[in-house]
Amino acid sequence: PNVKDFLITARQLFPYSEIQLVTNGILFNKRKEELLDTINNNYIVLCISNYGLKNIDFYQLVHGVQYYRIDAKTDMYNISLDLKGNHSRFIGFDNCDLHTYKWYYFQGGNFYPCCIGANVHIFNEKFGYNLPEPRGYSIYTYSEEEILYLLNQPIELCEYCDTLKRQQSYHEFS
Repeated sequence: PNVKDFLITARQLFPYSEIQLVTNGILFNKRKEELLDTINNNYIVLCISNYGLKNIDFYQLVHGVQYYRIDAKTDMYNISLDLKGNHSRFIGFDNCDLHTYKWYYFQGGNFYPCCIGANVHIFNEKFGYNLPEPRGYSIYTYSEEEILYLLNQPIELCEYCDTLKRQQSYHEFS
């Protein structure tokens, strides 16, 4: 419900960064008019992942949005976790495409170095594991410089990511 506030705050903290609102479009359509000015006034890129959903007119969805990208997805990204944590966090971090492309994850007012770290608690709860759960870096607590520094440091969870395997294994979306 606070997505507008987060987008405005992200733009204030990161005035020269490309900021993307990534969505599959299902819920965005319901809030489009509410979000349109915020997206356009703050130079936010609306990035819609089209996973072959038949009931959404993606081009109608982006009508009125100045900056948008529609990604036609035909495959799913494989998150390859090594549940024993047998990898060097530094090598894993250096080989991580999420880090290389600066695909930070923003959730609940916090930045995370990656989507895996932000959501590993769900994996732990669902499957009974205890993988390290990195804390997020709050936009209300840290400065832009501090957040960028922290996001670019290897974390304990990097020891559980098999980044070399992950970047070679994609699966067709069905």
